[in-house]
Amino acid sequence: MNVVLHYHTFDGTQGKLSLAPPPEDGIELSQLLKADVEMNGLIICPKGCQRGSDENSESEQIRELFSYEPLMSPDYQICDYFFSKNDTDEITNDEYLHYLCSENASLLFSLTPERQTLNKAIKEKGILSHIQNLLINAKDAKEPRRYLLFDLCAGLPHASCEQALIQLGMSEIAVASDEMSVQTSLHEQIAGDILDAVVGALAIRHVLQPSETLADFLLRLPHTRPLGSATDAAFAALIVCRKGKWLQALTTLHNVDPRNVLQALLLIKEDLTNEECHIADKFVQEQSEPFPKLVVYAEKRVVHYKRVSFLW
Repeated sequence: MNVVLHYHTFDGTQGKLSLAPPPEDGIELSQLLKADVEMNGLIICPKGCQRGSDENSESEQIRELFSYEPLMSPDYQICDYFFSKNDTDEITNDEYLHYLCSENASLLFSLTPERQTLNKAIKEKGILSHIQNLLINAKDAKEPRRYLLFDLCAGLPHASCEQALIQLGMSEIAVASDEMSVQTSLHEQIAGDILDAVVGALAIRHVLQPSETLADFLLRLPHTRPLGSATDAAFAALIVCRKGKWLQALTTLHNVDPRNVLQALLLIKEDLTNEECHIADKFVQEQSEPFPKLVVYAEKRVVHYKRVSFLW
């Protein structure tokens, strides 16, 4: 239940105050910025408490106020757009893959003006390096601060943020590899928290500023390293913005249904280079079961179960 208190003071100020505790990541960000932060409809001040929303907008004119909303991962962004466009809360796997592979998919990803303003303030206030240092030690931080740091570095355009993410990810791989026995998976050892967060942040950066970084990082993961929730984010990012060794990274992702990989590749087959066609064909041949070959006739899908070749 969301209870809102509407107030009117003797000096004419009026506004509203939600009777709810401020989110911890909102408090963290407000203290980093030393300014008020609006999040989830609440205004949080650096002291860690909530401030009333001035309906006269007088206090907002004299106090710094930044709006913050966490960034969506690429897969969620695709679904969210589909839901809003089609007035539905469901999407089939085919619908998702078709939109993911469309030319318009990359147009969905950009920073809001509010997020750009926040990024500018982080740089101007000189706290960029502080955020990066906090990120390097994120494994020792509580979850709200940890998620906030990854989200901020996902949206900040500076190369140093990308390097901080990679440094953290590679250190976690090295530590986990040293501590594990051969029989213990990295996913079980560290619960995927840090590496998933690193890949998730790199996936967001990839669709905002396409580069070879995401694919290169994924290819450096141990072959036995399954990702958790970041798998879908990486899959979507690699398909939407195909840079560098994207296909090699895509075909080595764990926890991805090979049939989804194949269907996506068939949808973008005409855009594949000769080298990429060879990689795709090798991927198909390595599978133990034949894939369905998808053929479209007059918008009617016909499925033929036989080996698929990209070397036509």
